[in-house]
Amino acid sequence: MKITDVKVETIRIPMKKPFRIAFAVQDHSLNVLVKISTDEGLWGIGEAAPFEPVTGESAATVLEALKLFRTGLIGMDPLDVEGIHRMMDRLLSGNTSAKAAVDIALYDIKGKLMGQPLYKVLGGSVNQIVTDMTVGIDTPEAMAAEARERVEKDGFTILKIKAGINPTVRRWAPISACVWTPTRVTRSAMRCAP
Repeated sequence: MKITDVKVETIRIPMKKPFRIAFAVQDHSLNVLVKISTDEGLWGIGEAAPFEPVTGESAATVLEALKLFRTGLIGMDPLDVEGIHRMMDRLLSGNTSAKAAVDIALYDIKGKLMGQPLYKVLGGSVNQIVTDMTVGIDTPEAMAAEARERVEKDGFTILKIKAGINPTVRRWAPISACVWTPTRVTRSAMRCAP
């Protein structure tokens, strides 16, 4: 099997509310989709979600990296994930969002070829993962309400609370009432009731 085409497009995803961290406020995400097609009719989709203040990448830099990678990808075996990573690393250092989009598309192809969901392709026996939700900077009361909602409504057991550049104890008092360990989520989340 060989890669025959690589297509990219940007998508703008609005945030439900502005997301604030110490050095940026974001009201949307500008992501890049990559579609890798093969000579056997299989194709895979990957997505890059660059955030320039964190990764140093923007949608524009991801598009340029993918344009460069496209030349190397055409003709390669999509199942040779390590070889493709070596090729990308030789062409560009860093650019982790662009490389992740290609990686995801390759595993999408592999899963389709195997007729298996990705968690089985990767050797897992469980079809769910534990992930986190990030609570952006806001007033302490709003952040505590957001933390409570993410636990009670959405079922998150791990939260990342953005602290800002100079967090104070007073600022974190309402939020600290909502801090828990994963084994005490329900009891601790109930403590957060207004």
